[in-house]
Amino acid sequence: MQFAVVDEVGRPVARADLAYPEQRLLVEADGAVFHRDHAGDPQPLYRDRERQNALARLGWTVLRFTWSDVLTRPDDVADVVCRALSRP
Repeated sequence: MQFAVVDEVGRPVARADLAYPEQRLLVEADGAVFHRDHAGDPQPLYRDRERQNALARLGWTVLRFTWSDVLTRPDDVADVVCRALSRP
């Protein structure tokens, strides 16, 4: 939980909710309040996309779920994560 990802020179890239480092798999649970439009300010969205692209460049797969997914469909969330972990 709260796994820190750094780039090739040790600069912080992200802090993920859950990580499987050996498989380079991150799991994020996005809350509506944190990701809500901030009075029309697109910067949070832009930062999220830059972060996602930086993680992909470093070879990480990121699975994103909402808190609603985690709370109301935990078996579905677990199934997606397990399938991702079982990839060759």
